[in-house]
Amino acid sequence: MDYDTIFKIDVNQERYIDFFFDLDTIYSKIIPLSEAYQKLFTEQPYDKSLINRYNIQNDSYLDVKTFDDLLKYYRKFIEQKEEKFLYGIRGHTGPLSKETMLIQDELLEFYDKGVITCDSEPGLLTFCDDGFISVQKPYVFIIIKKSMIEYLYEFVDSHDMISCIEYDSDQHMEFLKRDFPNLTNLDGYTFEFLGVRHPTKEERNNSEKMEKYFEYIFSNQFFDDIIGVF
Repeated sequence: MDYDTIFKIDVNQERYIDFFFDLDTIYSKIIPLSEAYQKLFTEQPYDKSLINRYNIQNDSYLDVKTFDDLLKYYRKFIEQKEEKFLYGIRGHTGPLSKETMLIQDELLEFYDKGVITCDSEPGLLTFCDDGFISVQKPYVFIIIKKSMIEYLYEFVDSHDMISCIEYDSDQHMEFLKRDFPNLTNLDGYTFEFLGVRHPTKEERNNSEKMEKYFEYIFSNQFFDDIIGVF
């Protein structure tokens, strides 16, 4: 997969990384959209040392034999309700990071639609020590029925912000079978990787269009739009 999730804004040079940009737009539009993120990171106690460190191994993964079993298994990790699923599942260490918590409700909606999410990131703004503001684009990596591919591709082709990212689906399917040795009957399913496209040259030279671009990144509309396909 080749998906660049990060844009950087050079605060000191007052320019977007590869084109001139209005700093007033950045501070008046982008940062307020991230206030909820900043609040979540600063006001809620959280042990950052736990992120992606623990992976509780239990025998429940051996009970995963069908796609529906797999969906329920992954969902328990996203829900974070059962103790044995709090710090990780087979193939996924945990617990959920704070940025995943920002889209927890949206991820659960995928599962309501019968879609498994294997990896994801929300749109996020962070401040770097090198004088840059880092803008993270959202993405989601899902497992769906092959019968849905046509509808998904039609949606992507008609959407002006979302793109499909190339990857090796067969390889990821082999990884999945390795992690769940009793899992069978996956011939009717496939992996799809979706993300927000890069801004166009026209957008890069138009501050109003870039505002709309960033507004899309920082809202959860990306996830809502994809969920609507299913």
